Amino acid sequence: MPPIIRGYLTKQLLSTVLVVSIAGTGPAVFISLFNTLHGDALFTRLAWPVLASVIPLILYHTLPVLVAGSAVWCFSKFSAEGTLMILQSAGISPWSVSARMVTVAVWMTGFGYILAWVAVPWSAGYAHDVLFSLDYDIIPALLRPGEFNEIDHGRKVIFFENSPNGQQLTDVFLFEMASDGTERSYSAPLATITSEGSTYHFIMFDGSMQYLDRSQGGLKVVGFNAVGIPLTMFGNGATRTKTFVDELGPARFFKARPDASSDPETAGWWWRDAAKRVGIPLLTLVHTLFGLSLLGALGNPVRHHRNWAMLVCTVLLAMHVALVIVVEQVFFSPQATLLAAVLAGAELAAALVLLAWGHATPIRRRHSRPLAWRLILDHRGNSALPAAPTPQ
Repeated sequence: MPPIIRGYLTKQLLSTVLVVSIAGTGPAVFISLFNTLHGDALFTRLAWPVLASVIPLILYHTLPVLVAGSAVWCFSKFSAEGTLMILQSAGISPWSVSARMVTVAVWMTGFGYILAWVAVPWSAGYAHDVLFSLDYDIIPALLRPGEFNEIDHGRKVIFFENSPNGQQLTDVFLFEMASDGTERSYSAPLATITSEGSTYHFIMFDGSMQYLDRSQGGLKVVGFNAVGIPLTMFGNGATRTKTFVDELGPARFFKARPDASSDPETAGWWWRDAAKRVGIPLLTLVHTLFGLSLLGALGNPVRHHRNWAMLVCTVLLAMHVALVIVVEQVFFSPQATLLAAVLAGAELAAALVLLAWGHATPIRRRHSRPLAWRLILDHRGNSALPAAPTPQ
């Protein structure tokens, strides 16, 4: 195949994958963003870390069906436009075009493994940090006036009556219960919020602080003219220390394999993540082979090329969703791993059978006969015309 044709086919497939990826994953990204951040949190600085974590994750899960569907659509488009017929007339068989599409699918399979083992673990920590911050940190943009804003499952509470300009607060009350059982509460008629980088401070004026130690049974009340309180964990300095399995790179991931007999829950999460990292990118190649072979088996008539392409894409989407659901159940049932392998193997076997059966060629002989017959008739008709009179 000449390099210019090879580059054209590759460009068409990759551009289709890009367009389909934007159109297909865009709504899923925003839905995931809305499920992670609620209300006013969508319009804060927390949205960017969530997007950085959600986009690679969704692309990694949907890449197989996006690439396979794009390959099917490109073949159908080439068939309808007569591109495959022209290539075949130039000595390039549809099998060569199919091989080029499969080669690009192999590249995208490698890209899927990069997403699974590098991009997703690297970005997953951003989402976990945001969720930790929502559970334990006080974020000024999320505080609501006239309500008891509970943080850390009610261990920390902040209340204020009103905020005229978003920085000054009136009738402020802060409560904190430490891990050792001591309680602190602050109250002041006026407070203001200042920021230093990512750290926010409450500066309270002309208020009082109550300190209660239940082990000693003593209550202390202290007045102050001004006091500054860091809002991040109320100054406790606590940070997220737990590392989740989806944050681990390849080396750390295999080293962290737990013992199922001693810790079955952690082992379940590990096996589920391992099945997804190994199996989902490989579905890019399997879906592409199956989609192209199924399109060839259906015949892909030029008159109904879009209907056939939509049908094949629907079948691919249904199979991909079923496989992903089965892989997600690996945590709950070890037999799900075997079931997912059987389903993927059956899809690959069906693709190979259809290819061996000889139905993978998008343009079949019977579809080219009408065109050839019309050319013969036109040639005969032109030859039957009376000759022009010879000038005397």
